Order: sequence, then C-alpha cells, then structure tokens
Amino acid sequence: MRFSIKVKYGLQALLELAANYDKKTLKIGEMANKQKIPIRYLEQLLLVLKRRDLVKSVRGKSGGYMLLKRPFEITMLDVVLAFEGAMEFCACSSKVKKKNIVCEVLTEIESCVKEKLSSITLDDMLARDEKSKKLHTYNI
Repeated sequence: MRFSIKVKYGLQALLELAANYDKKTLKIGEMANKQKIPIRYLEQLLLVLKRRDLVKSVRGKSGGYMLLKRPFEITMLDVVLAFEGAMEFCACSSKVKKKNIVCEVLTEIESCVKEKLSSITLDDMLARDEKSKKLHTYNI
C-alpha cells in the first residue's frame, strides 16, 4: 500500500499550519516555499482540506490559511481519508455471511492500519520532528 503525493504534501502543509497554530495565518506562498510544494498544487490540496473542515482561509491583508481544529484533534486517518477516500483492503461484500480466510485477514489488517493512523496526530508528528532535530544538533 502506498499513499499518494497528495497525502504527503497535504500532511506537510498541515504540519506547517500546526507549527504556527497559535501564532497567525500562513500565506500559501510561505507554505509552498518552506515545504517545497508547487503553489498551484498546494492551492488544490488546501481546497480539499477546506472542504473536509480541516483548514479555513482568511481573506485580507493579514489573511492566509489556518487550522480549523487543534493539532491534537487532526489525525493521519483524517488526512488519508480526505485525499484517498475510504480505505478498503478487501472488496468482500459485507452482506456475505461467511467470508474466506483471505478476506478475513485483509479486513483485520485494514482495521489495524486504520487504528494506527487514527492514533497519530499532527501534535505527535511535530513532537517527533522536534525530537529528531534535537538528536541531529551538533555543538562545537
């Protein structure tokens, strides 16, 4: 299973917004430059995130984008569902009473993946990034 570039870039944009959650709105150009995402592509991604009630846009001179929810309320699963739609590892009909073993295993794996994705928030990712930066800081 591989997530699309939309998920990757969408997460990068959301992390940028999460890092600035209490500060201000971010202009799309700032996010695009900092995260190295083509601005036209980022515009499309932010529209998807806006429709999913994850971000909002603010008009005007000090306008830009900001998170609609707090960083600990947005999970990886929210982002994946926004860009990939429903996650389904097995196309087994839910009406079938007796599923075969392959379908049972794939359904179990799907459940585990969804559980893991729903347990990782933007806050968690920011904390991991901060920890990683501290580990790679060298003083002379």
